[in-house]
Amino acid sequence: MDLEKVYPEEIKILNDIYRRNDMLVEEDIAGAFQLQKDAIQAYNRWSHIKYCTKKELKRGQGVALKERLEEICSYLKHIHTSAKSTWLKAREDLRCS
Repeated sequence: MDLEKVYPEEIKILNDIYRRNDMLVEEDIAGAFQLQKDAIQAYNRWSHIKYCTKKELKRGQGVALKERLEEICSYLKHIHTSAKSTWLKAREDLRCS
């Protein structure tokens, strides 16, 4: 399955999240806040895609696809957690200033 053809909007959002994560700096409170929100929403969508894919395929079918979907979900969860930590740290730093 070519994910770009089947889920073009989701791939666009995923690539945007990748790009924004790469550019995120510790001082960008608003950016970190928005990124963590967007990442968890994208995670939810990709998790649903993973679920539907696993439900449709039999054991042993589409192993590479299932692994790729798991990697996408794990990465989005990591970005959510990391961006949330950045946001919370920056917010706390502002309170102490």
